[in-house]
Parts: sequence; C-alpha cells; structure tokens
Amino acid sequence: MLSDKVGREIAKILEIRYEGIQEGFEDVPSFYIFTDPVTGTSFAGSDLEETRQSLQDKRIAFGKG
Repeated sequence: MLSDKVGREIAKILEIRYEGIQEGFEDVPSFYIFTDPVTGTSFAGSDLEETRQSLQDKRIAFGKG
C-alpha cells in the first residue's frame, strides 16, 4: 500500500514535487503523482526506481535531460 510519507521521500530524493496518491480502482493499481519543476510536467510512479526512470524519460522528451 502506498503512503504519503514514502511519496514525499521519493520527491525529496529526486528534487521534484509530490502531489499525492491517485487511488486505484478494482484491478487498476494506485500510484504516486509528481510534478517535475524542470519540465513542468506531472507524471506517475509507484516506487523510487520507476519514478526516477519516468523523470529521466520526461526530461529527455522535453530536451532537458
């Protein structure tokens, strides 16, 4: 189960903004929502490594990586 504490820790490590938890429904899992201050985009992640990869992918896509 996801927690706000973990979401905030991930955000602090990656220097991004934590927005909260998007609750899942039925077989759709919950995930964290973050905003990257470099690109201004919001994106999801379920743990540190997935969030780190998503952040890197967004920055590359926006030419900021």
